[in-house]
Amino acid sequence: MKEYQLLAYGGALIVFLLFFRDGLVGMLSRISVRPAAPAGSGAAMAQAVERGCPDDGAES
Repeated sequence: MKEYQLLAYGGALIVFLLFFRDGLVGMLSRISVRPAAPAGSGAAMAQAVERGCPDDGAES
């Protein structure tokens, strides 16, 4: 029975690492609802950068 417990724990750990790569804190921050920032504000740009959204298409 102990072998099956270890196998189940290992499987659960692999699933957790595949689906929650940011860990528990990342999962909780993704689940939490944040109010949207007004368009054109610095907060909106910071959120876009965090999400990895491209800017207006201008290349640097």
